[in-house]
Order: sequence, then C-alpha cells, then structure tokens
Amino acid sequence: MEITLTFEGADILRTVADNGAGCPPDLGDGIGSKLVKPMAAQFHGEVIRHPSEKGCRVDVRLR
Repeated sequence: MEITLTFEGADILRTVADNGAGCPPDLGDGIGSKLVKPMAAQFHGEVIRHPSEKGCRVDVRLR
C-alpha cells in the first residue's frame, strides 16, 4: 500500500494505492466512500477512483 500527499498549486491531493486484486469499475460505494465523499465536498473537493485489474488507486483532491 502506498499513501501520498502532494500539493498541486492550491490543491491538496491525497492518493491511496495498492497492488492487490483491483477495484472493478462497477464496484459500488462502501462505508468508506460514503464517509469520505461528503467530507471532501466540504472543501470543494472530489474523490476519484481509478479502477484497474492490478490494484486500485483512489485520489482525494481538496481545493
């Protein structure tokens, strides 16, 4: 698992990635997504899931 925090201009980007089984595109929201999305929205942010067969990556961008 890799967790990074980077700054892109005025944005803060938190990335969580692994090289496990992946997250299919049709995967629904679990409790984590249901909690994180409204919190990101409070900071005019977004949660972006990058589906893949070889691991999964989720970005949380705050503006």
